[in-house]
Amino acid sequence: MAGESSAVPTEDRVGLNHLQTSPPTGPESRPHNPQESVAAVEVQATRGVLLENRQLVTKREDLRLQGRTGFEN
Repeated sequence: MAGESSAVPTEDRVGLNHLQTSPPTGPESRPHNPQESVAAVEVQATRGVLLENRQLVTKREDLRLQGRTGFEN
């Protein structure tokens, strides 16, 4: 067998340089949970509305106090 010629020329044979490997993978993504994202946005929106309402109540009370002092003249 050592002296036999191959039916395939040497340059057309499959060697280590022809092995296909998969491309490198990136980091694993975290599990996708849209409910968690929506809940976080809703909490932030609720907090913003509460702060705005608190400011409006404070302004209303200030206006009420200013109105009372105006009538006492």
